Amino acid sequence: MEKLRKIAQNMDLFAKTAYGICSAFVWVCSIFAVLLLVFGEKMVSEGTAGLDLGAYSFEFAQGYMPFAVVKSRMVLGLIFAALLLIFVCYVIRVVRQILQPMAAGKPFDSAVSGSLRKLSWITLIGGGILSAVQLAGELVIYHMYDLETLFLSEKIAGVTTNCNLDMTFLLGFALLYLLSCVFRYGEALQQESDETL
Repeated sequence: MEKLRKIAQNMDLFAKTAYGICSAFVWVCSIFAVLLLVFGEKMVSEGTAGLDLGAYSFEFAQGYMPFAVVKSRMVLGLIFAALLLIFVCYVIRVVRQILQPMAAGKPFDSAVSGSLRKLSWITLIGGGILSAVQLAGELVIYHMYDLETLFLSEKIAGVTTNCNLDMTFLLGFALLYLLSCVFRYGEALQQESDETL
């Protein structure tokens, strides 16, 4: 039990530090997004836009991508990063609600199973939203860079996109929900044991 308590204390300290770092980066991303909207071209040095497709990087000719499109992509990227970090901060808070009773030597406290159940639903909802946003982002890039006509030549007959919705978050949801049921059962056994004594 003492070993579990020390591990939980160390993990809680790590989670507290990660929460502070994520919170700071939320502000950094938000400030940069506002500055980019206000100052725009003064902040971004003149250069060429590029696109990464797996192991291949493409650099576009000067003027192919208007600066307004590049700026909107950067601002949306910063906003998405800030929202993702806010979500991560919330997840860390829930994880700390699980770790704190364990660090106090009470692994079968009622807060643990409830927080695990909450974390399972966060995984389901957040994973679904993140997968949908990634899919939408791939489609936006496809249309923004006009990939349909960009690669067409006499050697290429057509360009298609294969977008897949990542469903691995369902496994995370199932495992966390099952773990919450195990801890709820442990709570019931602990309560019976305490009442017997």
